[in-house]
Amino acid sequence: MGLGFTINAKIRDIREFQQIVDNEAVGAGYSVEHDESSSTVSFCRLGDLFLNYQPAEYDTDDSVSVNGDCQTNMLGPGFHKAAIEFIDRLQQAANIEFEVEDETDYYTDRDFEAMKKDHFHKWLEKLFDVIQEQEAKGNKSLSICWDFYQYYPQSEGGVVFSPLGSFRISEVVARIQKDGIASFANDFFIWNNPERDARFHRGLALHALWEDCYFMPSQRSEKDARINGYIIAELEKAASLNPSLPFPKKEYMELCQLHGCTPVSTEGIPLYETEFTIGYRRGIVNHKVGNIKFSLPGSYLRDIDEGTLIYYDGAADNWHTVRCTGYSVEGEPGYLDEDSEMIEEGVFEGGKYRLYDMGTYQDSEDEEPYSVYSCHVLCQNQFTLFTVCASRPEELKNLSQLIVSSFAV
Repeated sequence: MGLGFTINAKIRDIREFQQIVDNEAVGAGYSVEHDESSSTVSFCRLGDLFLNYQPAEYDTDDSVSVNGDCQTNMLGPGFHKAAIEFIDRLQQAANIEFEVEDETDYYTDRDFEAMKKDHFHKWLEKLFDVIQEQEAKGNKSLSICWDFYQYYPQSEGGVVFSPLGSFRISEVVARIQKDGIASFANDFFIWNNPERDARFHRGLALHALWEDCYFMPSQRSEKDARINGYIIAELEKAASLNPSLPFPKKEYMELCQLHGCTPVSTEGIPLYETEFTIGYRRGIVNHKVGNIKFSLPGSYLRDIDEGTLIYYDGAADNWHTVRCTGYSVEGEPGYLDEDSEMIEEGVFEGGKYRLYDMGTYQDSEDEEPYSVYSCHVLCQNQFTLFTVCASRPEELKNLSQLIVSSFAV
């Protein structure tokens, strides 16, 4: 259930067309990535236009098909308008005509207010109807537009989580009944207005604060520095465009300290308030590898090493690392032979596990030894191996207990 548009066209040369895409994107302030078979135009966070190229089996004057797809309901009607206008410029620059199928009819009608009211507002209303239906059925893990290929936050009953923050369902429903859907849409959609205004820049910052920010010093990693700096820049842009727009002062000051920069004055700017503390990664978050679900601190970074997922806190002292690899098997898997001491075994709904003490390791003579646990997890059609390391034995026990107590399928 979403909103967006698709395009189709014929071109002669992929590289020549990609150069035109580059020129038009850069001119509009967007970024582009290309490979031999596709292009991705990024308007902003959550706002991408995907173009795929399919050469014909035989040469003709127009031997390559261009198929494009753009989902716009995540960002809002302002993004839909901007993406359609980019298609306009692209057609003109390439001197070709696209076949455009637009679910909102904006491509043909060019009525922004009608598009917002008749499509985006109705989509949001239907979304909350579905959420209320799921809540009535007893589903306590409710989300809107969440990408479950990444982590997902822990949630409580009656609350829905989204890339723009957590909402108490009863309060949103009451607000919609009292003030209409337009009131909530103005807070929910990052790009709700035609222009990239102060609400747009604050929305980008809030999305990054809720979903991506680790709230860790920028010195820890390039990723921390990048996300902290991005949020600070977007918040300062919003404040400069509209000083009367409520501003998340506490989070801004915190990030400036973590980033090592001097904050601008926020005196006179109203405070942005929310019932829930901003930032899912401040607490424990859930992950999924194949069929297995488990929990870790949200501040952990993530990497991949030859198919093994690595979660780590990047601390210089009192550090923690978790390695996780899932293996698909036919039927019921069995435990691997293990000579180390088994310190715990348990069951959970849909599976079971054994936890082993692997002793201490030392990577080099110059480094301190550290403790290692290994956890073998079995569930239908999957064997999962966790290797948990920590610089302090007591921390290793705490982290291992957090993981094994959270197992689910």
